[in-house]
Amino acid sequence: MKTSRRNFIGGAAALGSAFGFPSIVRGQNLNSRLAHACIGTGGKGESDWQNFIKHPKVDIVAGCDVDTARMAGLKKAVPSLRAYQDWRELFEKEGDKIDSVNVSTPDHMHTLIAVTAMRRGKHVYCQKPLCRGLNESKLLFEVAKKSGVVTEIGAQVTGDTGDRAAVQWMKEGVIGDIERIYMYLNIKGYYRLPRREVPTGADPVPATLDWEKWLGTAPLREFKNEIYHPGRWRSWRDFGSSSMGDNGLHLMSAVWLGMQLGPDVAPISVIGESDHEWMKFDAARKPWATT
Repeated sequence: MKTSRRNFIGGAAALGSAFGFPSIVRGQNLNSRLAHACIGTGGKGESDWQNFIKHPKVDIVAGCDVDTARMAGLKKAVPSLRAYQDWRELFEKEGDKIDSVNVSTPDHMHTLIAVTAMRRGKHVYCQKPLCRGLNESKLLFEVAKKSGVVTEIGAQVTGDTGDRAAVQWMKEGVIGDIERIYMYLNIKGYYRLPRREVPTGADPVPATLDWEKWLGTAPLREFKNEIYHPGRWRSWRDFGSSSMGDNGLHLMSAVWLGMQLGPDVAPISVIGESDHEWMKFDAARKPWATT
């Protein structure tokens, strides 16, 4: 299905989901098998479908990725897979054939795809970071509540023993009253802090990749090999939130749950500091190079 970038973004605006494993299936028959669709099948999307496929009551029936090469593994695992390169086409053609989806795309497309799924009555598992702003978060919350579907966010560390113990200790007051929380990220490399600049020049777009669909709702820019796709998109504000949204989410999760924070209980203040020494590059190096 072909569409112009203008029409794509127009449709996105017109469309404008806390998240897991759906237990409600078509016809409310809890003994039925879950018909599931994977949106984003490479990288984290691959580890997601590898987990879904192990569940004894789940059938992965459809998959979508803007880079068809990234679907090779899922196609091999599910020979009968109905494959798509456009998630909108998947929803249109699958209709009532699916019960749930997982959204494992770059962050900037999470909200639009998840909202579309929920409004169509599909249960949603969406990877973290869930969204890129408070306005998106509010929209997801409202649509999830109105749709009544089962939702979960892919913050896997919250299920680990360490996090679960820390949450319980905080709730039971084992460590006493908490006045200050200190969190540290010592991540080095290309996505430690989100960037705004756009690298110059352009490289040929791989034959398997629909670059305009990959950009989705983000501002138009030229394709640069190994700069955005695959993997490094998280470095740019247009697509992700760097290591703060990636690793930082895991650090904050136990604190948020253990202190039972929320709309009515929030920190009095938040202070963020960053050591910018790592940003001093040699003149010959590019600002997006790995450090």
